[in-house]
Amino acid sequence: MIKQIVQSALSGESKCFSHCDKHAKLYLSEHEGKLLGVYACPSGYVSRIVLYERTLELEWFKRFLESVTKSEVKDADIRIATRHPWELALDVEEKVVLKEAYWTQNYRRTKSEDPNRIALFRCTTCGKLFLQSLSSSNTLCETCSKRA
Repeated sequence: MIKQIVQSALSGESKCFSHCDKHAKLYLSEHEGKLLGVYACPSGYVSRIVLYERTLELEWFKRFLESVTKSEVKDADIRIATRHPWELALDVEEKVVLKEAYWTQNYRRTKSEDPNRIALFRCTTCGKLFLQSLSSSNTLCETCSKRA
């Protein structure tokens, strides 16, 4: 049910943050039974990762983020949002429909203005998250690059 709610009410486009002026599209996937949303621009730059759950497991989310960013993630790097029925156009009795934990590369304390700094990208072929230089024009992960 959460996936349907996200697809119908929360899947609008966003703007790419700190990379380009293009729109970032929401890509949904499941990891260990949890619904994640990745906002990425056409070049694959990841501007935001969102965990959607009724009850958030923030420690799991931090571990996931640390595994893909290869760096420490602090509680302050993650923001929380609560979604209510009225904002999702749902007619249900529950006061809270779902919660979102979200992280952006802008929140990182180690943020640098170096155009060659390492940043998180989403492969435009297979969807795998990978790290590379922010200024790179590559849109493929290592596996897909070898196949191309």
